[in-house]
Amino acid sequence: MRKNCKLIEVDFDKLIHIFNTDGKKAAVAYVESTYGVAYAQIQRRISKETNYVFNRNSRKYEEEKKNKNPFMTMAELCQDQTTLDEKIAVEKATEIPQKDNRFENIILDLMKDRMLEMNKYIYLEQSSKQIIINLKLLKDHGYEVMIN
Repeated sequence: MRKNCKLIEVDFDKLIHIFNTDGKKAAVAYVESTYGVAYAQIQRRISKETNYVFNRNSRKYEEEKKNKNPFMTMAELCQDQTTLDEKIAVEKATEIPQKDNRFENIILDLMKDRMLEMNKYIYLEQSSKQIIINLKLLKDHGYEVMIN
């Protein structure tokens, strides 16, 4: 005659401890000798009735960490606003003035323009490790092509 697994009082903490320290074979033996039911029945109850979750990487049961509330309340939001304002004020006060980068910006703009111009004629295809150059278009736009 089969026992009703749901009526059995199981010490899940002890069972999880045995499983995590001694392995699944020891846990199966413990369940069958102590409760007289199949381990699969108790295993289903572990997932339904407890806050233990099986971690596949470590091959052990761990307690599931639940956030009590993933959203902030209005009071928390308003309270944090004052600290945020204070942080911004401190950052502005400690901010180091940056040097004048006008010349560097001009050089960067010129380099970008050159790259855009070259991109019209030259295409680097990384997947096949090819460089595709449109020689006809280069010559048509007045460029002289020399290959070294």
